[in-house]
Amino acid sequence: MKIFLASRSLTFVLEPTFAHGWISHGGKQYLAVSQPMNALDAETYCREQSAILARPTSANENAFIAGLLPGSTLWIDARKIGNEYTWSDGTTLTWYKWDIHQNFHDDCVKISGRDTDWLDVSCQGTSAFVCQKAGSISNTACPPAGHVHTVASAAEISSRQDMMQPGDTLQLADGIYHDLHIHLTKSGLAECGKKIYLRAKTPGKVILTGNTHIQYSGNYIDVEGMQITGHTSHPEVAVTFDKGTQRNRFAENAIVNFNPSNTPHKHVWVEIWGSHHIVERNAFVGKTYLGELLRVKGDASSTRESWGHRIAYNYFGPRSVSSNGGESIQIGLENHQHHLETVVEYNYFFRNLFNHSGDVETISIKVWFSYSELSWNFPQKAASFAADKVKQSKTMQLCQYKLLCLDKEDFWLPEQRHSNRNTA
Repeated sequence: MKIFLASRSLTFVLEPTFAHGWISHGGKQYLAVSQPMNALDAETYCREQSAILARPTSANENAFIAGLLPGSTLWIDARKIGNEYTWSDGTTLTWYKWDIHQNFHDDCVKISGRDTDWLDVSCQGTSAFVCQKAGSISNTACPPAGHVHTVASAAEISSRQDMMQPGDTLQLADGIYHDLHIHLTKSGLAECGKKIYLRAKTPGKVILTGNTHIQYSGNYIDVEGMQITGHTSHPEVAVTFDKGTQRNRFAENAIVNFNPSNTPHKHVWVEIWGSHHIVERNAFVGKTYLGELLRVKGDASSTRESWGHRIAYNYFGPRSVSSNGGESIQIGLENHQHHLETVVEYNYFFRNLFNHSGDVETISIKVWFSYSELSWNFPQKAASFAADKVKQSKTMQLCQYKLLCLDKEDFWLPEQRHSNRNTA
């Protein structure tokens, strides 16, 4: 089994035990796995099957899922993002079955083996689980349900959006695009498969260079498969989520060696305003100048303008800068007065080091009482986290060759998995 963190993986051996094969019910397929795993491992296993953790959306479906492993508590795909429970991709829960005694403090959700009620629990325990997929579902949790519009320029992206409906996909043809400003203005819907989608025809084969900019101005927009690279003469941010937007997603992309070509200046790669956005399963590698890789914005205005985000499963590559301003992630500003409620979890930080007088931080939380949370992040030779302002749990400290912090499980860095196996 592999835990994928963007372009890198940590590997350990775990043979799951199946109660049944794939079973069809109500137009979906389900796979019951009785081998207990933590929430991350269960989610990762399901994704490897081109599926997701089960999402019961009715009393009948909830009872069916629970009945696949009678008496067992089962992970489901619901997660706490900010102070709200949604499906893990931010989709709204349209049905739920909470136990009346829940305190809603924990981030993951199980179906009780006693009465099939939902329990909010820590993601760190282990349980059996059920994977779910529909038809020939790809690695996307909710495959796009509409039409595909093939585009090859900013003008075509703009014109095609006028005719799009929720569930439609803008498919960007493979190739190298210079100075492409992708302005996403059309909004999708919360319903599964009804977002607006921007996809590379072949993931990784759409290469955006120069003064590239992806701008989210609508809601329920999902972007996957892009590679942003090369020199830019502009201080413009590579990816922005505008104020007032909500529930957008940036996933399975790579920003690599995207740096200013002229006088060095502060240059941020991803900037987030709005609410309940998700940045997951991306690779951020090769930033040589000042400026955060990812910044959750906030200001001193009386209006709450940024909160409820989730930053998860990303790979943050090596960094080395010579002055303040080199954090991988910054959340808020020091004069920001509103709760940001941002979750940063299951990210891998590789050699995020920088040298300057003052604080040394891989993640910087600028707001006291921000109600943000750091959990299960993996810093390899990384600087410290600003944990005094957040709830923090289970931050892994990776050793030179393997992770020694999870009950002696055999975790390996990819480039060292074979050559150092007998020396660690």
